[in-house]
Amino acid sequence: MYGDDAIIQYGGLCWSPCIGKAAIRKELERRVAAKNQFKIIGKYVSGNVAVVQTELRIGYIEKSAVDRVIVCNIYEIAGGKIAVATLVGQRTDPQTARFIEWFRSQPQ
Repeated sequence: MYGDDAIIQYGGLCWSPCIGKAAIRKELERRVAAKNQFKIIGKYVSGNVAVVQTELRIGYIEKSAVDRVIVCNIYEIAGGKIAVATLVGQRTDPQTARFIEWFRSQPQ
């Protein structure tokens, strides 16, 4: 689904963008190992861009004192494959905002 030089940015291992299939594979494997669970709560498509809004339960989230976050996954398509995937936490959601602040306070 991802192009050879695709990019995932802002999430998991990809706060500095993950570029290329090998880097993306590591991030996807990390998500599976963390037992991330998501529920789609909104979908939007315009031209070559799709936005999927999800309610996400992250495997290690209990340490942050929240039980879920809301994330918009923005996909840009080129040549029939994902070229760029950008993850954006919905800061207007109180739990997501709290998680973002907790995450930023953690040693990287």
